[in-house]
Amino acid sequence: MTARPVRRRTAVTAAAAGAAVLGLGALGRPRPPRAGASRTGDPELADRLAAICAGTTVGNVTATVVGPDDTRFAGLGADRHTEVEIGSVTKTTTAFLLARLDALGVVSLDDRVADHLDVGAGEYSLLELASHRSGLPRLDPRPAAVGRMVLSNFLRSDPYQADGPADVVAAARSAGATDRGEVSYSNLGVALLGQALATAADTPWDELLRTHLLEPLGMRSTTTPLSPAGLAPGAPRGRTVAGRPADPWTMAGWAPAGGVRSTASDMSRYLRALLDDALPGVAADDLLELRFDAGDGSRVGLAWFTDRFRGRTVTWHNGGTGGYATMLAMDRHSRTGVFVASDVAATVDQVGIRLLAEVAA
Repeated sequence: MTARPVRRRTAVTAAAAGAAVLGLGALGRPRPPRAGASRTGDPELADRLAAICAGTTVGNVTATVVGPDDTRFAGLGADRHTEVEIGSVTKTTTAFLLARLDALGVVSLDDRVADHLDVGAGEYSLLELASHRSGLPRLDPRPAAVGRMVLSNFLRSDPYQADGPADVVAAARSAGATDRGEVSYSNLGVALLGQALATAADTPWDELLRTHLLEPLGMRSTTTPLSPAGLAPGAPRGRTVAGRPADPWTMAGWAPAGGVRSTASDMSRYLRALLDDALPGVAADDLLELRFDAGDGSRVGLAWFTDRFRGRTVTWHNGGTGGYATMLAMDRHSRTGVFVASDVAATVDQVGIRLLAEVAA
């Protein structure tokens, strides 16, 4: 569901998923997608976006740039209202919920997950889940889950849809935790975090997100469908790197790690709140504080990573599903941020970083 770190080309899910995609290519793949020809929004920004995307496999692209004094949008074959799957950028919203429920006294960052869910003997905390330090593996390691992941990549379907909240808990209980305290990216960990918060608040994760973040920020086009039945009629579908249609990822019990659908317009509201310290009931620093060493010069707070790129400190998270890729990056010093999304499952990390470098003062 994500690429990590930005500097290196990485897979959308697991190594097995990448192998499956390559296998599809061997069946005779169509022409790789290219950036959409039509341009929307701010003409200058659209020109820059087209230049950055030239020669890449990005498909239809939508972007927003949020600066200290204005917000601009541009699209290539898409516009500010085009719905996309934001993938693992969702993790930052689940981390926000942790901070918000901590501020409300519903949970504490240092609560053991076992205080809220039956995960066995694990001693890891909610904070360790949010900062990828629990020791849980990236994905459900059980053979049936691994097989389903590989098969779903051949079928271009949602590999998580069969798992409800109880299945996420069972996966964590079965997996156990190793190397606790070291940063190791875990989709399972953040999915479990979302379910722990839902249990503690006695409210489903999607309702928590809507109540505490989406409605206060006016993100009316942002949804958490959880199942195919929850998708709006005509909901768009992305494409694989081979250009084949991919089923939507609604992700069921794993949705706290990657199940949000949104638009550039709504994501600009989220970016503005982060940059202007205007999140509902949570200080931006509580989320973005550089708490832990993530290796290679990177640090991590509550889900957010921070690195040095092109001479500037960039706070970021990216995302990838079976048919989409996203990048949200901020230069907090200049109070500038960008969100870029493509309807092709090929990384847009460098598109986002290059765009941020050009627009940040």
